[in-house]
Amino acid sequence: MANRISGATLFLSCLGFLPLFHSCSGQITDLGGSVRRHQRHPLRFRSECRLENLHVLEPSRRIEAEAGYTELWDEKEEALTCTGSAFTRHVIRRNGLFLPSYSNPAELMYVVQGRGLYGVTVPGCPETYQSEFRGRQGTSEMEGVKRFFGDRHQKVREIHEGDINPCPSTK
Repeated sequence: MANRISGATLFLSCLGFLPLFHSCSGQITDLGGSVRRHQRHPLRFRSECRLENLHVLEPSRRIEAEAGYTELWDEKEEALTCTGSAFTRHVIRRNGLFLPSYSNPAELMYVVQGRGLYGVTVPGCPETYQSEFRGRQGTSEMEGVKRFFGDRHQKVREIHEGDINPCPSTK
């Protein structure tokens, strides 16, 4: 399909963000001061991550829907475990709708092809969502008074091919 990004392109483009998301942990000590045995956690020690032999990852699951499909990569794959990241690809057909979803961690969205509307609802005061720009707002005349109306209580943006949109953590 023309609207699918190759697995290699997706993996290599996201590989550039790995240093930003990589974290390390120190040793855990109890209150008595004795050092506990190291627990085998994938993000604990950098020396355990061996990314010399990179290979293209294929999605492990595909979920079909009426307006497109979602592909998921296995989070237990070594390259993803070492970087503490996960990948999901949503392919939305023309005039399709991706229903609202909830995600705890921060996300980075890349638009491969097409255009559409993207909305984010973040907990907070509605007053913080007021638009400062009046260029795209419409007007309404009620009782002889000209009023501006627009999007005041949610973040809805137009997205196009090549856009990179960060979505904040909801924690």
